Amino acid sequence: MSVLVQNGQINMLLLWVLLLIVFLLIEIKNIALITIWPAIGAFIAAILAAMKKPDLWQIGAFGVGTIMTFFLFRPAAIKRFNREKHRIRLEKMIGKKAIVTSTIDNRQNIGEAVLNGKEWAARTWKSKCVVPVGSVVEVRAIHESLLLIEPVIINR
Repeated sequence: MSVLVQNGQINMLLLWVLLLIVFLLIEIKNIALITIWPAIGAFIAAILAAMKKPDLWQIGAFGVGTIMTFFLFRPAAIKRFNREKHRIRLEKMIGKKAIVTSTIDNRQNIGEAVLNGKEWAARTWKSKCVVPVGSVVEVRAIHESLLLIEPVIINR
């Protein structure tokens, strides 16, 4: 006889634990904040199953727990998740080359450069350096929406 079905009855605790594991494995593989919510619902239902509460309570707790955690925690989780992805994406741009499209002068607080097809406000890494239009620069840091650059010396 199956482990999940004993004496004609479904072992609800095992069912909820299996569902919890499946949802978590899917979430770990995708990291999309989609199956974490039913995983939490399955965890709540597993607790009720361990307390020998009726199956209907467990099913209800699974549904309510999934929906409640989705609506209560998803907005904050998405915001944090997207911020982290954005930070990682910006870190990958450090060391890349950009082209100056408007003279960069820190003393006048002016300058722009194109990086990956997008125009950015830019300032030099060293404050006294002025960089003319058309210069190739290297991104040293990114602060919010400002590139901190250093001119690339081209040996001829």
